[in-house]
Amino acid sequence: MLTENLGLFLADFGQPCVATATSYAFTGILDTPDESMTMAGVAVLSTMYQLTARSSDVQAAGIASGAAITVGARPFVVRDVMLQDDGAFTTLTLSA
Repeated sequence: MLTENLGLFLADFGQPCVATATSYAFTGILDTPDESMTMAGVAVLSTMYQLTARSSDVQAAGIASGAAITVGARPFVVRDVMLQDDGAFTTLTLSA
């Protein structure tokens, strides 16, 4: 049986995060891919903020849609909470 060390995955690229309501500190990886879309015939470029964190941390922090968190020193609001693959990691979509 393969035993995963999820902390090693987060160690190199992770940033300190805090769930504002509970003050629970954890590590997550923030991605900021640009997304292009067309609205009313006008091309728009937008940044989609996504945070990858251990599902156990997300649950312990009580993070749900609408929760306030900080990543580094930047404040965000959680839009969606989505489990990845086997559920070990969760992706949070964020609004700045």
